[in-house]
Amino acid sequence: MIGLAIDNGFIKSIDQKVLEIFPDYTVKIGEKTIQGITIKNLLTMTAPYKYKTEPYDKFFTSSNPIQDALDLLGGDEAIGEFNYSAIGGTHILSGILVRATGQSILDFAIEPLFSPLRINAAHKLVIRNKQ
Repeated sequence: MIGLAIDNGFIKSIDQKVLEIFPDYTVKIGEKTIQGITIKNLLTMTAPYKYKTEPYDKFFTSSNPIQDALDLLGGDEAIGEFNYSAIGGTHILSGILVRATGQSILDFAIEPLFSPLRINAAHKLVIRNKQ
């Protein structure tokens, strides 16, 4: 989807800084690492985070998971080292797509991806938990 957004002119390139997409995000005092992180770092899982183990509960219960993911992006580790992230990076990438295209990811995916593959994606999906 990021490649399609680049091909359609919504995103400049994978070398674009993440914070360029989120200009309203307030970087905390003293935070430097987050300012150098690119879309490519998220795609290649070479972005550092402020955790050793992803806080799944935080992401799944958050009212703003993209904000929370941005808050956890950066830290003291170097940019460029492999750092597996199943949730943090994907939340930020989804936020980048929504911000850049002005559409939901599903709506953006329909014409260039789903329609040619004859995929009928449901627009309303409810996920329930046991609680």
